Amino acid sequence: MAMVEQREPLSYPDLLRVALDQLLGLLRVDARLAQLEMKEKASAVVRAGALIGGAAMLVLLGCFSLIQGLIVLLIHLGVAAVVSPFVVAALFFVLAVVLYFAGRSILADWTPLPTKAISNVHKDFEAVKEGVAHVP
Repeated sequence: MAMVEQREPLSYPDLLRVALDQLLGLLRVDARLAQLEMKEKASAVVRAGALIGGAAMLVLLGCFSLIQGLIVLLIHLGVAAVVSPFVVAALFFVLAVVLYFAGRSILADWTPLPTKAISNVHKDFEAVKEGVAHVP
């Protein structure tokens, strides 16, 4: 016949210590998750900033490098010299708006809070409350 080790029931202070140790372990895991989530969010901000910065650079570089050539082309095609610069400027503004909205769409659902980690902490506390409620 195999002997089964009988354990004494833990005292309330020991139960509380075990529960707190487990809670602290969960909080450490959640803190690590929050750290990783914040890195992910920072990466998205960097990508969006690069796109928006790229839009700004395209506006500047495009205006400086192509504006004169396009104005001359429009004049050559018969558009009045007074109207040509405005047509070219409108084209650059349309391109800038498209790039701006592409960058902004990346940030549409973005929030600076680590929402997944916060949700896990709430679940952990609910589990602890539920476990404490079942203690005699």
